[in-house]
Amino acid sequence: MSISKYSGNYTKAFLSEKKSSDSSIEATFFDKTIHREKNEAVHIYSFKENKLIYAKGFKEILGLEENEINILNLNSLVTEVFKQFLNEYHDRALLYLYNNNENLDTLSSSVILKVFGLDYPLFLNIKVFKTDDNGNLISIIGRIKFAESLKTTEVVQYDLSGNFDKDFLFKMNHNLDFKSRISKTEITILENIEKELSITEIAKKHTIGVEELETIIENIHSRFGTKSNEELINFALKNHLLPNQFNLFNS
Repeated sequence: MSISKYSGNYTKAFLSEKKSSDSSIEATFFDKTIHREKNEAVHIYSFKENKLIYAKGFKEILGLEENEINILNLNSLVTEVFKQFLNEYHDRALLYLYNNNENLDTLSSSVILKVFGLDYPLFLNIKVFKTDDNGNLISIIGRIKFAESLKTTEVVQYDLSGNFDKDFLFKMNHNLDFKSRISKTEITILENIEKELSITEIAKKHTIGVEELETIIENIHSRFGTKSNEELINFALKNHLLPNQFNLFNS
C-alpha cells in the first residue's frame, strides 16, 4: 500500500462531529426542496457552520439512523484501502480549493467505495452546494447511491472534474501517490484501447498529445503490473474497471 504525506489530517481540520437536529428549520426546508432518488442517501455539510446540516436516507443505504450520522463517522465507514485513498484525495483537493476558489460551482467528485459490513459497493458523488459572493466555499452536498449492478475490487475508481487548473486536474487524475486506483479519465482511455483505436485516435479524443497519452498508459501498466494492452484490458475486466461503471450514474 502506497505511503503518502497526505494523511487526511488537513481534511479533518475542516470537519466536526456537530450535526443539526433533524427537526431544525434547515433540515425541514431541505426535506421539502432536496430531490432524493430511491436507493440514495443525501447529506449537506456546512463549512461556515462547521457541522452537518442535513442527512437523509442512511437507514436504507447503510442501516444507520439519521441521528447516528455525522461527517466524521461517514468518512470512517470505508475499508482501509479506500480510507488511505480518500485521505490523499481529499487533502490534495481541499488544499487546492482553499487556495484557488475560482469555478468552485463546477466541482464534481465521485468515488466507488467499499464500506465495512456491506456486501455491496456504494457510489459517492460530492458537489459544491453553496458559495458566498466572493466564491468562497460555504457548503457541499453528498449523494451516496446503491445500484445492484455496481461492482468493485480493491482498485479504487474515482473521478474529479471541473473548470480548474489543467496541471491540478492532471495530477489528481493521473499522478497520485496511492497506486491501487484508476480515474474515470483513465477508464475511458482503456475503453478506447479495448475498441482497438490507435494511439493517435485516442489522443485526439482526449485532446492531449500522443507522447502525453503514451506516458499515461505506461504509468497505468506500471501501477497494475501489466506488460501489454491485452493484459491490461484483461486486468480491467477482471477488476470491474470495464465496462465503465460511472455510466450507471448521472453525476
